Amino acid sequence: MGDPFVRPGLEYQPLIEEVLLKNEGTITVETTKEEWLRNQHRDTLAAMIQNRDELMYLCLAENVPPAKMERILLERMVDPVKKR
Repeated sequence: MGDPFVRPGLEYQPLIEEVLLKNEGTITVETTKEEWLRNQHRDTLAAMIQNRDELMYLCLAENVPPAKMERILLERMVDPVKKR
């Protein structure tokens, strides 16, 4: 028994591309694993900067002022998957 949501003979590729291209910032069919991972890391760092409570938590954990922690996170956004 096959997948109940997949009908034989129906092409899904054009539909998938249409959905991906509809929203800006989504991946495309040609997106590599490394690009996807880099985008995920950048989105996470941006969310950490925007969430003041999380930023304050990081400041307490690292014992640095908020402005410096924000700068550290911004610098990491340049190349988020680089080994440190």
